[in-house]
Amino acid sequence: MDGFKDRLTLFVQSKEMSIRRFEEACGLANGTIGAIKSQGPTAVVVSKISEAFPDLNLNWLFRGTGSMFLGESSQPTPAVSIGTIQTVNIGNWDKLVELLKQQK
Repeated sequence: MDGFKDRLTLFVQSKEMSIRRFEEACGLANGTIGAIKSQGPTAVVVSKISEAFPDLNLNWLFRGTGSMFLGESSQPTPAVSIGTIQTVNIGNWDKLVELLKQQK
């Protein structure tokens, strides 16, 4: 498991949910997770996932570093607020951070 989609699937499995139930919990359309390609999800998708599952460590989700869940690691994890980004394809964590900095 080395990509965003793989890690997201692992997270969903840890919650003992189906992908469809996960999408519903996040307020995502049916098939959204399956449609995530190698370039990554839109900021709107990440925002909805983060809001529905605040225990998910976004650093782990994007980079594969740290623990899957916030609070499991002694290392600090940066807080992330998606803000008002509407729809931007993000390919990696660094690009997301840059987009968020521009929103300030």
